[in-house]
Amino acid sequence: MRLMLILLFVIGTAFAVPTSATADTPGCVTRSEYRQVHSGTPKLRVQRIFDTDGTSVSKAGGHDVRVYRACHRPRLAYVSVHFSGGQVILKFAVWP
Repeated sequence: MRLMLILLFVIGTAFAVPTSATADTPGCVTRSEYRQVHSGTPKLRVQRIFDTDGTSVSKAGGHDVRVYRACHRPRLAYVSVHFSGGQVILKFAVWP
C-alpha cells in the first residue's frame, strides 16, 4: 500500500512540474513564450505570456512598439513586438 501511494505521488508530481514552455520567467522572454504570440494576440495576453510589460520605444497614432529582454544571452538577443489597436501586428526577434 505504501509503495502504491509513493508511486501515485511521483506520477502526480511529474505532471505538475512546469516545462520550459510554461515555466514562469518574470522580466524576460524565452523562445517558447515568443512562439506563443501571433498576429491578433491582445496586448494584455502578451504581457501575461511574457510576464513583463516590456519597454515602449515608440508610440504614435494607436501604434505601440515594445522591446523585451530575452532570457537567453540578453545582451545579444533582441525581442520586439508591434501593436496596433491593442493587438499584435508584427513581432521580431534575434536569438544568438
